[in-house]
Amino acid sequence: MLTTIWTVRNRSYAPRPIDYDFRDRQLIVPHSYAWYCGICGEVWARRVVLGSKSDPEWIFWQTPCIACGRTRNCFQLPGSLLHAHHDLIESMPDDLLAEEVLIQSEELYESTLSHP
Repeated sequence: MLTTIWTVRNRSYAPRPIDYDFRDRQLIVPHSYAWYCGICGEVWARRVVLGSKSDPEWIFWQTPCIACGRTRNCFQLPGSLLHAHHDLIESMPDDLLAEEVLIQSEELYESTLSHP
């Protein structure tokens, strides 16, 4: 059995079980992910896959952290993971997902105030 551990904005979340991926009739270890800020260089989020005999491959995504402010890309809210693929969102612990929804809600509220 594989396990994922999420660490986001200096907070670690409880480990969760995760299944192998199945592609081309083969079991594949899911990727580990890291999100880093292209402005300050901080790695502000990670999803690490543990429990495999082989080392998982890492994918790095450049997404601005909350501290570095807004981005011009409307699909990337700084400090948010909800732009990720659905399989990543499905593997998030419930309390992390709730925090992500709160970040999105706050951004929506702020944007409605700035555009009357």
